[in-house]
Amino acid sequence: MWRVVLSILILLGIAGSAVYMLDRMQLIDVELFVLERLQNVPAYADYAATYQLGLERRSAIEDRLAALERERLAWQEAEYDLAEREAQLELEKRRLELERLQLEQEREALRREWEALQERYTLDDNLDRLVGYYEQMSPEEVAAIAEEMSDTLLIRVLLSMSERKGARVLAQLEAERAARISSMMAGDG
Repeated sequence: MWRVVLSILILLGIAGSAVYMLDRMQLIDVELFVLERLQNVPAYADYAATYQLGLERRSAIEDRLAALERERLAWQEAEYDLAEREAQLELEKRRLELERLQLEQEREALRREWEALQERYTLDDNLDRLVGYYEQMSPEEVAAIAEEMSDTLLIRVLLSMSERKGARVLAQLEAERAARISSMMAGDG
């Protein structure tokens, strides 16, 4: 007799394990099977109906939770994408700022160069006009005015005058200054 009981227990254990494995593999739904059988028993019908309602609500809640998790993951991915885009934009902003500063420096250098050219042309224009005036004067008059000029300006005036007139003006200067001016004009000075 004990062998029969032991055999029945072993068979029940094997059957239970098989049912458990089939349930886990989702080939059968043991819970639904038991629930249907309990609804046919009048003493358990109310409990079975309540349990069935709970299962339905749990399923709806699980579906909603899964949808919320998908939505959270989508928002998280969008947040990461946004942070990456912000970092890229910040790098681009810094690059553009450096480029802007370089362009400003180039513009300032060009402005200074332009002003220097304008000043040089203005000076050259004024020098040409001044030389025109001096060309009309006698060498003695120009030499008298040259006594008050800087050596650099006098050299520019003499180089702009005709050779003949420049030589006459140079001859009218004091010997020491004429020698210094001649030396500077020759590049020795």
